[in-house]
Amino acid sequence: MRVELTERGSVRIDARCADEIGAAEGVLVRADESSVSLTMLPGNAVGGLILNRTSAAGDRAVLVVAQIRDLQWNAGVREAEWDARSRTLCVPLCVEDGVVGSFA
Repeated sequence: MRVELTERGSVRIDARCADEIGAAEGVLVRADESSVSLTMLPGNAVGGLILNRTSAAGDRAVLVVAQIRDLQWNAGVREAEWDARSRTLCVPLCVEDGVVGSFA
């Protein structure tokens, strides 16, 4: 699944991928040296960060810069892994040579 980590520190998920994973309104964000993980929460009343709708088509984005500020990362499109059991999207922080492919 392709997602984008933007220069401003947001994870962007296109509408097709958001539908595929059943993207929630609220997400729990965790980061380590190699990745940032977005765990879909069962509803927006339970807390977490908001996975905002950024287009009429249903593209989504969440600002994660606070969680990755002190880590090494680069902007660009990358392959993320979806774990359906834990409802978690794992996004690598660094991709070789920056941008990989096109998000469009």
